[in-house]
Amino acid sequence: MNCEKCGAPLEEGTKFCPSCGAEVVAAAEVVTEPVEAAEQSAYTEPEQPAYEAAPINQNAANAYGEEAPQTGKGFAIASMVCGIASIVFCCFGYFGLILGIAGVVLGIVSKKKTTEGSGMALAGIITGAVGGVLALGMVIFSAVTSAAFSGMTPEQITDYFSNM
Repeated sequence: MNCEKCGAPLEEGTKFCPSCGAEVVAAAEVVTEPVEAAEQSAYTEPEQPAYEAAPINQNAANAYGEEAPQTGKGFAIASMVCGIASIVFCCFGYFGLILGIAGVVLGIVSKKKTTEGSGMALAGIITGAVGGVLALGMVIFSAVTSAAFSGMTPEQITDYFSNM
């Protein structure tokens, strides 16, 4: 048997060529390639396997028999949380307004995306709208009062309210 790289004679059972150091492939390990594969260029990509992996069922039970978490409820939950927070923080003006808008938008996205959690999405839309309207009212009220009392000193403001 000779080395495939340099042609030096090799003894049986040798794993590396003593001349060039190339790995020796035993005769039993030699795999002959089909003619089509040998004709392919070294720069072509190999063909894809004929099989495809089966899609993973997200709602199937896992190896321990527990059900996998349901998907699609995240936007509904986020909508409801933002809607409730917009009512709580409506006195903070723009912060409550942003939370209200986020609650309405997330609720609409959730209702369009899936039917799971549609009750929570509806609750998020309603509470977001209520919180957004309250926050908008607070922003308008603060703008009007700021404009009304902007040129007054603190003493004039206290006199204004004490004479009412």
